[in-house]
Amino acid sequence: MFRGAVRGDLPQILKIYAHARAVMKASGNPTQWGTSFPPQDLIEEDIDTNRLFVYLHNGEMEAVFAFV
Repeated sequence: MFRGAVRGDLPQILKIYAHARAVMKASGNPTQWGTSFPPQDLIEEDIDTNRLFVYLHNGEMEAVFAFV
């Protein structure tokens, strides 16, 4: 199920982005997102402007994306 992200999702969203950066680095793409993209203030702006969405499977957050 997809739904709009809320501020309460932020800790899990940050974990998902950290995992994505690690996977990108491990697969030979260490510079696209570096060590800190997207920054937390951008994520919060995306939540506040209803551009950030999460995907839940069996109640667990598995993905996050910005629809801009």
